[in-house]
Amino acid sequence: MEQFMSKIFRSVFVAGVFEQAASALLSDPSLYVPALQYGPDPGYQPLREALATWLGQAYSSPDTPDEICITGGASQSVACILQSFTDVGVTRGVWVVEPGYFLVGGIIRDAGLGGVMRGVKETGDGGGIDVVALGEGMREVDEEWEAREAIHGKPMIYKPHLTASHRKLYRHLIYLVPTLNNPSATTLSLPRRRALVTLARAHDALLLCDDVYDFLQWPTTTPPTSDRTPLGPLLPRLSTLDMALGPSPFDPPGKVFGHALSNGTFSKLAGPGVRTGWVHAAPDLAAGLAHTGSSRSGGAPSQVAAAVVCRVVQDGGLTQSKDDNVMTSEADHGMGALDAVFLYACLKSNR
Repeated sequence: MEQFMSKIFRSVFVAGVFEQAASALLSDPSLYVPALQYGPDPGYQPLREALATWLGQAYSSPDTPDEICITGGASQSVACILQSFTDVGVTRGVWVVEPGYFLVGGIIRDAGLGGVMRGVKETGDGGGIDVVALGEGMREVDEEWEAREAIHGKPMIYKPHLTASHRKLYRHLIYLVPTLNNPSATTLSLPRRRALVTLARAHDALLLCDDVYDFLQWPTTTPPTSDRTPLGPLLPRLSTLDMALGPSPFDPPGKVFGHALSNGTFSKLAGPGVRTGWVHAAPDLAAGLAHTGSSRSGGAPSQVAAAVVCRVVQDGGLTQSKDDNVMTSEADHGMGALDAVFLYACLKSNR
């Protein structure tokens, strides 16, 4: 399943689409001059605008460019999110759905948070994470943390500058893949999405949602063809559900960071080497992510690639590539894979 969902087949590489986009970009000084410069911290502005339109149509949501921060792909984005919104002296738990994407653990450990990383089981009903069990675990961790504080005092905060530089530190971070979780393929139901947002807002948690498979779905009754019936609007992102609720008690004065973000990438739609992506979140959180040190130093990541991808999105090539190449290829290979056996194991927790 991991190889099936993550390794894009040779037939889907859309070299022609990218060749046209790159040629158009590099033949126009008004386009290639800014593309070859240091990028603005939030990312290539035309791509932010194009994504706001494209994502808004896909999710039937009123996305705006200030809710979008361009990234160097989903994995690099996770590292930057941990850098900007967590601290070992504040973040009490990093919760990862299990079974889940196994390589995210290395990113979490590299951020110094391996000691507070914990797994959360799915319910087994196909609806995703067990929100009740997660809530119980978070309450237990909060009680233990506060008991230690009562005896030993508050721990040292190692990144105090973050709260003075357009960012905030969360007590918990929850990592999940809401749609087609890798490897279980479960999709979080709408009621459970709402319950998870409510839980995050009660515990000052940030929901880090890897929404990388949202656009890789097709009707299960009919293999996709050029005239297949569309799936219709996608399930709402947790970031959209959270923003609809407005400020939370944990937002600092004058800011609305919210408690959920959507981590997206073009690598699943265009090719694994297209290391350009985006985060959709409340404007203050998106702006905070843009203040990550590496972006402030070198400008937005993937500036040239973002400019090329922007042309592809604007010209409709991304939608065409997804519909005519990625979806059809995955369905053709996937239907054959249904006869195979796929196993995974959840290891017993040491807690």
